[in-house]
Amino acid sequence: MNDREPSPLCVALIGFCIVCALACTACSQEARPLPITTLEAGGNSGRFEKGLRLLVVSRAERFATLYGQIASLTLPKPPTPAVDFRKYHVLVAFMGKKSTAGYRIRFAESARRLDRAIEVPVLQSIPAQDAILAQVVTNPYVIAIIARDGYTKVTFVDEKGVLLASIDPVE
Repeated sequence: MNDREPSPLCVALIGFCIVCALACTACSQEARPLPITTLEAGGNSGRFEKGLRLLVVSRAERFATLYGQIASLTLPKPPTPAVDFRKYHVLVAFMGKKSTAGYRIRFAESARRLDRAIEVPVLQSIPAQDAILAQVVTNPYVIAIIARDGYTKVTFVDEKGVLLASIDPVE
């Protein structure tokens, strides 16, 4: 054997080290969960949207105004939920105007952290076509908080992972 050729054991160890390094890199890039906490959900938002609307709120003043619109049909008017905007963003989803009861919108229990972005699943429930439903106009909505965790983009996706919206949180 030539002194310059590595031994088979050395080659195997180098290969093993490369595989381990690649595995560690892959692990560090895996999506990690970021919990989502629902603050409120309902079927009668006072804010009337034509269709699906997704928002990221980063400031208390903006949230107070938005919540005032959402709660405008409720008497007595409830106080705006307390949120520490130094620690959290508020996520809001409006399903849009519906002509019957039975519709619901919510966020999954957690978002996926992907490098500098998060992916938030939005789950919509639609009543069966043959369901007997109250004939009443509804405006389903959900409000949740998620920790500020250094991300610069919030991507909303449906149950199948299809992109619904991509938003840069505004400070």
